Amino acid sequence: MISKIVGLNPRLITDDIELVDGIYLASCHLRKTTVYCPDCGKKTNSIHSIYYSKFYDLPIQEIPVLIKLERKKYICRNKKCPTKTFIENVDFISPKGRKTKRLIKTIVNLNKDISSIQASKDLHDMGIIAKKSSICNYLKKNQNNSNQ
Repeated sequence: MISKIVGLNPRLITDDIELVDGIYLASCHLRKTTVYCPDCGKKTNSIHSIYYSKFYDLPIQEIPVLIKLERKKYICRNKKCPTKTFIENVDFISPKGRKTKRLIKTIVNLNKDISSIQASKDLHDMGIIAKKSSICNYLKKNQNNSNQ
């Protein structure tokens, strides 16, 4: 049985992985670290709330992996700071992202020279869930980033 998600981030702690409806569901949290407000830089330990975000990562043995990550929202105690609350930073997924950056990179690299319809089928066979419209969007973003 799979016991942890590796290589994504050293702060990522895997609490549990279970196979649910043909998808590995990994419940994770981030190792505690010193947290600073992104605007004023003041250190804080004040937790406002906890919520969970879900996103896909690279498949394991051609089985999709959905990560359920516990995220903390912090309070900035600096009265002069315009930011009152902020979410702990993670570098492996974009804000509101549904796929890890390494999964998107894999999708783009595998599908540069084929149609999005064929790419979607090939990715599905590899255990990667990606609609053809998403593939097109990732390829466009990658092309725009390359041109800059």
